[in-house]
Amino acid sequence: MKPSVSITLRSIGLMSAIAGLWLGAMAPSWAGKGAAGIGSGVTTGGSGPLTIGASDLGGLDWLVSASPNASFDPLTSTLRLTAAAQDSLNQTGIGLLPGLQTDRPTLSLVLTNPLTIDLDSATPFTQGISGAPTTPRQAAEGAATAIAAGNNTTLTTTEGSLTIPAVSPSPVNPDQVSTTVTYTPEVGDPTTVTLTGTVEQVANAAALLAAAAAAGIAPDQVSALVGIALAGVDYALVVTLLNQVAGLLEEDEILADIDASQLEAAIRAYNQILETSDLDTLQQLSNDPDFVALGQMLSNLRAAIDAPTS
Repeated sequence: MKPSVSITLRSIGLMSAIAGLWLGAMAPSWAGKGAAGIGSGVTTGGSGPLTIGASDLGGLDWLVSASPNASFDPLTSTLRLTAAAQDSLNQTGIGLLPGLQTDRPTLSLVLTNPLTIDLDSATPFTQGISGAPTTPRQAAEGAATAIAAGNNTTLTTTEGSLTIPAVSPSPVNPDQVSTTVTYTPEVGDPTTVTLTGTVEQVANAAALLAAAAAAGIAPDQVSALVGIALAGVDYALVVTLLNQVAGLLEEDEILADIDASQLEAAIRAYNQILETSDLDTLQQLSNDPDFVALGQMLSNLRAAIDAPTS
């Protein structure tokens, strides 16, 4: 009998607020923990067993085996799919991408570009810049601190400059503040991103944009994920999600094999955000169209792996 994972819900309304967002993963575990995943029993708030992927919040642990079409190679630390499952995954990706490009263009930009932010590694984009931080994490924390203190901040890199003015009260909601971030590249036209929320939320989103800029990534390349930071998800978790979903889909008409290991990591990063967020954050995430669309896409890709045997 497979063990289940239990999560206590603090509000019955949470189930409908994040309906359909929780994803099932597929990988075997190298951590040696019990099984939980597609088809396994998961309990929520003392309720009966659910199937991961149902419209309720379930728990998820590292997996021993959750898909008959996936196996883990301990020598290469990668997932291997059967030929039929890989083809099913690729064809599903081909089918999903055009709709994402039409309906969620900023999200598709993330999914089709292999972007990476290494928070703790010095980047060539800030080296040699007077007074510039040496890592994206330092850039992020500096921006967050400045915004939280009511100050403005500017990050200059070899690629351009990121200017974040001090926040001002929102004319719409007295409990919120707002600022408009401007990125001026060395080549090309400036772009802007407006951040609105509580001071903490805006500072957190500013941290995400500063980390991206320090890694040589313009704000418009990650704008689809800014709403996640504004919802209250720690910017570092958003960076983890970015690193896993970026480049997951190819933009070419004939899709290269979708990396099952990357898909697995993306699902786990998405679920980690759900698992660690409070009720208010989850409610805001459920209203973020890019976050919801990302979850639906990951869920469809995950389901495609089991399709040859279902």
